[in-house]
Amino acid sequence: MRSTIPTLACLVFLFVSFADAEKGKQLPFDHLAHAVPGKDITVRDEDGDGFAEVSLNGELSHTHYFVPGPPAIVGKLISYEWVDKNLGAVIGTTMTVTYNFPVGVTTVTLTVVDNSGDSSSDDIKVTVLPSGDQGAYLYFYDLSRVALEGGAIPKIPPPQHGLAVDSINFKTKDAFPDVPFISQGPFASRAVSEYLAVVEDEYIFFVENGGGAAILYIDDNVVIRKLKTDTNSTLAVGKPLKLTKGKHKLELVYYTSDPELAQLVLGVKLSGANQPVPPEFLSYESNMVLPTVHEITPAESTLGGGGSLKIFGAGFTVNSKVTIGPYEAEEVYVRSDSQIHIKVPKASAPADVLLHVNSSRGQSNAIHFTYTEEALMPIKFTEEFVKYENGTAFPSEQFATVALGPDLRYYFGSLDTRIHVLTIDHKTLTVKASCKSESAGPSRSITGVSFNPTDVTLRAYISTNTFYWKNWGLMSDEEGWHNGKIETFVPGKNADNPEVCLVHEKDVVTGLPVSNHDHGVNSLIWDNSGNLYAQIGGFTNAGVSVPGDLVGGVPESVLSAATIVVHTRATGFNGHVKYDQYTDPGSAKKITPDRFVEGFAYGFRNSYGSVYHTNGYIYATDNGPNKGYGNRSVTCNSEAEDPWHPDSLVLVHKDGYYGFPNRARGSYGDVRQCVYHAPTDTSKNGFTSALATFEASTNGIVEYTANCFQGQLRGDLLISKYAVSGSGKLYRVSLDATGTKRVGDVEELAKFSGLSIVMNPFGALIMPRVQQPNIAVLKPDEEKTDAREPHVTAVMPNRGPSTGGNQVAITGRNLEGAKVYFGESPCRITRRGEEHDWLLCMAPPGEGSVNVVVMTSSGTTKSIHNDYFYLRK
Repeated sequence: MRSTIPTLACLVFLFVSFADAEKGKQLPFDHLAHAVPGKDITVRDEDGDGFAEVSLNGELSHTHYFVPGPPAIVGKLISYEWVDKNLGAVIGTTMTVTYNFPVGVTTVTLTVVDNSGDSSSDDIKVTVLPSGDQGAYLYFYDLSRVALEGGAIPKIPPPQHGLAVDSINFKTKDAFPDVPFISQGPFASRAVSEYLAVVEDEYIFFVENGGGAAILYIDDNVVIRKLKTDTNSTLAVGKPLKLTKGKHKLELVYYTSDPELAQLVLGVKLSGANQPVPPEFLSYESNMVLPTVHEITPAESTLGGGGSLKIFGAGFTVNSKVTIGPYEAEEVYVRSDSQIHIKVPKASAPADVLLHVNSSRGQSNAIHFTYTEEALMPIKFTEEFVKYENGTAFPSEQFATVALGPDLRYYFGSLDTRIHVLTIDHKTLTVKASCKSESAGPSRSITGVSFNPTDVTLRAYISTNTFYWKNWGLMSDEEGWHNGKIETFVPGKNADNPEVCLVHEKDVVTGLPVSNHDHGVNSLIWDNSGNLYAQIGGFTNAGVSVPGDLVGGVPESVLSAATIVVHTRATGFNGHVKYDQYTDPGSAKKITPDRFVEGFAYGFRNSYGSVYHTNGYIYATDNGPNKGYGNRSVTCNSEAEDPWHPDSLVLVHKDGYYGFPNRARGSYGDVRQCVYHAPTDTSKNGFTSALATFEASTNGIVEYTANCFQGQLRGDLLISKYAVSGSGKLYRVSLDATGTKRVGDVEELAKFSGLSIVMNPFGALIMPRVQQPNIAVLKPDEEKTDAREPHVTAVMPNRGPSTGGNQVAITGRNLEGAKVYFGESPCRITRRGEEHDWLLCMAPPGEGSVNVVVMTSSGTTKSIHNDYFYLRK
C-alpha cells in the first residue's frame, strides 16, 4: 500500500475558525484523517509451522486537520485499530503491531481517528508463503586453499555462497551462477532438493560432470559416483532406481580443480529420453537453508565500534544473530533474507576476528573482520532535539522549512504565516533567543527560505502560498491558481508586536502556480551566478485533471510542475509574472519575458527540496504519484490508470524532463511533457531517469560539507524522510567524481529525521517536524582524538561576495591562537570560542574557489579543496 497523501508530505492545513470547529461545521474536505498501513507485505514461513510473525507499522498515518485559532489546534491521531478481516478480529490498537499470520493471504484493515473525530481506514495484504520452494538450493565452496588429494572430493569447509536455482543444468562454466570465486580456482558445490516421483517406478538418473567429480545421493543412498574425470565421456548414468510415489531426498555434490572445464547437469530419463530434471520435479524446504555470508562492508572498525556494517549473503532469518569474534551485535536489522545491517559492537583490543551469522538453521561461514585504530572513524549520530535551557524540547509551530542565515541564526518557515528566528547554541542545541517575522498575510504558508550568498546585509527570501484556495473559498478561480510568491523580509520592528524582528520588504516574484491542494512554490536556492531557483509543485496526480479529483481539480499551468529560474540581476528586472488570460490555467500563456522568470527544468510532481551542490549541479527530491488520486497522461489527449511510484532524487539540468506530465506545456509543442514516466524508466526520448528512489514521503535534502568522520560524508547528499508520527529516516547518496551518477546503493544512515534539513557549523543536522511537533537533530558522534594539530570541521557559509566583508564561522578542534587564510589572504578574526573549537572572521576579498587554511603553533590544517567560493555581485 502507498500513502494516499499526494504530498507535500502532509503539510495540509485547514483554515477554519475555532468557533466553526466547535460547532461541528461541515468542513469542505472528505479526507482529514488518513490511515496509511504501509505497503503490502510478503514473507515466508521460515520454520515450517504454518505461521510467520509480521510487524505492521502505521507511522505514516496522519491527519490534515488544523485550526489556526486562536487558540491553535494541531491535528493529531488519537486512536489506531488493526483488524484481521479474514477473522473479523482486532489484532492491535497501537501505531505498530506484531502478529502471527497464517500461510496464505490475510487482509488487515487499519482504522485511525483524529482529534476532530474524523476517521479513515485502509487495507494492507499480508502474504505468508509456505516454506517449500520449487527448484534446488545450491551451496558453493571455495577450495583454492584446501589440500587436494588424488581427484577425490576433498573435505570441504562450510559453504561460502548459497542461492536457489530452478534446475541443475550448467552445460558450460558460463552457465553456472554468478559466484565470485568459482572462476578463480578449485571449487565445490552441493545441491540440496527433493525429487518428485509422480508414480511408483524405476528411474534412471544421469550426471554430466565434465572437468570434475560428482556424487549423487537419493534418500541418502549413493546412486552415481564419478570421482575421476573421463576425458572420453562426461556422462555418468546410474542404475535403475525404484522410487515410490512422492518426494525423495536428493543431494548432488560436485568438485572441480579446473573451473574452465566446469560442467554440471542433473538429468533423468523421462518418456524414453534423457533430459535435465525439470524444475517442477524439484523442490526444497526454505526453512532448512543454511545462512551464507558473501560480503561485508566495511571489513574493519575502530575499537569503539558503533558504525553501521552491511552483511550481504543468503539464508538470513528475522531472528538472525551476528557475532564478530567474541562480541555479539546488539542492534541487528534483517532487511531481507539476503541483507543484514548491524551496529558494530565495541572491542577491548585490536584483533583480526571472524564474523558469523547464526540462526536456528545453523552457523554461517566465517568472514574476516579487523578491529584496528587505523580504521576509518565510524559514521554515527546521536538523536536529539532542539531544546530549552531546562532540557525540554522546543516546540515546532508547524515549521515546514529551515535555512541557516548569514548571522548563524536559524530561520524556520512555518505554516502559521511567519518566519520563526531562533538563536541556538550550535553545540548544546539549546535555544538562547527567539523572535518572528510579521505575518506573510492571511492564509499564507511559508515553504521555502533562502539567503542570497552575495548579500552582505541580511535579507531572507521566502516562498509563500495560499493552499486550498478554491475549496475554502479564499480566492476566485481566476486568482487562486497563480497566487504563489517569492518575497523578502529584512530586520525590523513592529510597534504592535514586540516579538517581531523581521518585516516585509517587497514581493520579488508574483504570479507563480499554486494548486488547489498543498503543492506550490517550495524550495529556493541560488547558483554561483546569482540566479534564484524555485521548485514549483504540480496540480495533478499524474498529469490528468478532472473536476473534483483529490488533488484539487485544477489543470496544470505553464509554470507548474517545474524548476523555474529567476534572473534577479537582469536589467530592469520585473518578477511579476503575467498571463494572457486567467480563466483557464491549462491554456494560459506567460507573457512576462523569459529574461526575468522562465522555466528551467520540468516534470516534477511535487519537488519540495533542492540543493545547489559545490560541484555546480542542482539536485532535487520529488514525490511520486498515488493510487486513487488521478490517471496518468499517456499523450496530450489520452490517459491510462492511476500509477503508484516511489519518491525520487534527480539531477536537475536545463530543459530536462523528469516524467511528470504537464499538458499545458505539451500542447505548445513539447510533446514529451504529455507522457508520464516512472522515475526508474530508462532515460530516452527527452526523459531523464532518477538517480535514486525512496519510500514516501522523502523531501529534505542537503549537501554535507563538514569534515566530520574524517571527511567521509563530505560532498554526499543527505536526504530526510518526513516523520509524521514515527521517527523518520535519513538517507545517504554518494556521487561519483562527475556528480552525474550515484555511487553504490542508497544508504540508510539513521531512523530519525524531519521534513526539511539543514547542516549546522558543527556538522549537526537540524530537521523540523510539523505534526509531532519538535525539531529533530542528528549530532555527529565522533571518536575523540589526542591529536594536537588544528582541524577544521566546517566553513559556514561556504560562499560569499567577491568583495568580502561578510562574516564566516570556522569550527573544528585545537583552534587556539589560530590564524585563518582564504587562499593566501588572511581572514580578520573578530571572535574566538572559549573552548578553541570555533571562531568568527571577516572574509577577505577574493575570486573563485579557494582553500581555507588554519595555522596554529601546533601545525597547519590539511585543507580539502573548494572550502570557500567567491561570487561576483
